[in-house]
This record gives sequence, structure tokens and C-alpha cells, in this order.
Amino acid sequence: MVFSSDTVVIEKNYNAEESKENKGIKLVEMPMEVREKIMALEVPSKPTLKLKKVHFDTQNSTSKTPLISEFEYIDSHIYAIGSLIIDNKSNTLSRCVSLKGLIELACTTEATSEIQMPPIGLMVAGSFLSVFGVKQTLEINSIFNTTDLSGDLSLLTNPRAGDKFSYIHSWELKQVTKNIVSINSATTNKFYVSCFVENPVEAVMLNSKLNGMYLPVTCNGKNNAGKEFKNNFAFLLDSQMYLSLSMENTYANTNYTIKSLEYNPR
Repeated sequence: MVFSSDTVVIEKNYNAEESKENKGIKLVEMPMEVREKIMALEVPSKPTLKLKKVHFDTQNSTSKTPLISEFEYIDSHIYAIGSLIIDNKSNTLSRCVSLKGLIELACTTEATSEIQMPPIGLMVAGSFLSVFGVKQTLEINSIFNTTDLSGDLSLLTNPRAGDKFSYIHSWELKQVTKNIVSINSATTNKFYVSCFVENPVEAVMLNSKLNGMYLPVTCNGKNNAGKEFKNNFAFLLDSQMYLSLSMENTYANTNYTIKSLEYNPR
């Protein structure tokens, strides 16, 4: 796995049992204009404590699911974030280049899930036949990429208590769904987001192993269809990055609880 400030390169070798013939390379490259905007931003302070791994419990109205995220500071305001979600019958693995953990700039995602097809009954020549349900595997591979980014990026990357900032994030998603047949799809969208930064709070309030202080950040937004969402973050001052605390949208309300974490050695 290789990360840089402008690309996500992933060796498709997540399962050690995969044969060498099944390996592949996925590359997502952000547009030059977006890269130049980010690299032009000042970096007043670099992280003094770099997060290595965080174990979350994600909770919505129907289930609780573990999430493991690994972090790598690249340069400037860019982080690489790898996330793994494992449920009873599904798992999702994503690798992203992120702006401070707040905005996903480019990602590749692979998801697999087991589907139990319901049993059906058939009438054949006057006789009733019961056909048992069949288990099938659904695979979804996707590539997410930023097409444009504008707004108060200097405030976003260096938040202070009392700040308000906004940004517009345009992106595209290409997806391949595989079951019996493969289906290709492509989606574009635009997020209009406004955020408010509150006063600092001791980070131990989130987890006893977190150091220093964090700034609570609330972001309200809508997409180009007018559907609204709300996300809450903790901006860790020592690590200079955002961690998700909750997400609310049309489909679900999800809370993130930090169960454990690791820092990189100083």
C-alpha cells in the first residue's frame, strides 16, 4: 500500500490467501487544480502526536458495528486513512486521502456481503415444489474522487474556537456491483457545508488515552438535491486532525464511540 499527497495506490492483496495472479493496482489521482489549492495552504503547526490507529464502535438505530481506522500523516494537511468495517455477513475496506480527516479527497473501497435469497414455491405439473433459499455474495468496488474544492480552506485546516467556515466539495463516484452479473454506475454530487468551531475540551472526555485538548466542530450541509446532513467532529489539537463523532443524514444517524487508540512513537 502506497500513499502520497495526490494519489491513493493500493495493492489488491488484502487477503493473504489470494494468489499472486489476483493482485492488481488501483490508482486514484486528484485533479491538479485541487492539489495546488491544498499544497498552497500554510501549515502553521504540524502534529506533535500522530495517531496510528483508532477502534470505534459505530451505533445507529438498528445495529452496533466495530470500525478500525489507521492513520498516516503524509505532508501539508494531507492524511491517509484506511478503514475496515467487519459485520457478521459483510466487510468493507476503504483507503482514502483526506484533508485533515474532515474531507475525503480520493478513496477506493471494496465491500463484500452475503445475501440470503428467500425460498420460493413453484407449481409444476400440478405439484407444489419448494425451492430452498440460496446464499449469494455481493461485491461492490468503488472509486471516489474530488473534482473541485473551494471555500474557507485556510480556516478549515487551522480551526480556532469561535471560527466559522464553509466549503463546497464536488465529487464523482464510479462503482462496479458484482452478483450474478456486473453493473457499472457513476454518480456526481456537490456538498455545500458550513461549520462552527466551539471552545476547547479536554480530549480525555472522548477516551482516557487521548492527549491534550480538542475543538468540537459541527458541520451542517446539503447536497445538490437539497438533502441535508449534519456531522460532528473532534479536532484534536495535538494531532492536528478531525475525528468523526456523529453523522446524521436522510438514511441514518450514526454515532462513533472511541474504544481504544494508539499513537505513533514520538
